[in-house]
Amino acid sequence: MRLTGWVGGLLLLGILLWSLPTPTTAEPDPVARGRYLAERVGVCADCHTPRLPSGEPDRSRWMMGAEVDFKPVHDQPWATHAPALAGMVGLQEQEVVHLLMTGTTSGGIALRPPMPRYRLDREDAEAVVAYLKSLKH
Repeated sequence: MRLTGWVGGLLLLGILLWSLPTPTTAEPDPVARGRYLAERVGVCADCHTPRLPSGEPDRSRWMMGAEVDFKPVHDQPWATHAPALAGMVGLQEQEVVHLLMTGTTSGGIALRPPMPRYRLDREDAEAVVAYLKSLKH
């Protein structure tokens, strides 16, 4: 029997939908999400990782703090050193979450450029913190 028209189309659509992968309801890995946000979106390593003589980031000292090796064109307040983030040593989780959500310290002080004033939602900020905690220091 040959199916044509809308009946055949519905049957074909049903077969296609049935063959699609079943969506999972598993929670995403916050460390993986945080890594993506820190490395690909925020490019945190550009300032927080020392460079090799070749100019490449030193993967053996990933996010362990570094001198900021670029300066603004116009005179302005400017951080000359990016602190270590690997392992979150000496950093309070909720302080960093607040900073990533508001762009300021819990005392309301904005960090000096070149640190961007991020406005992440809580879930993303906590994911970045989970990633930073996972790094060896």
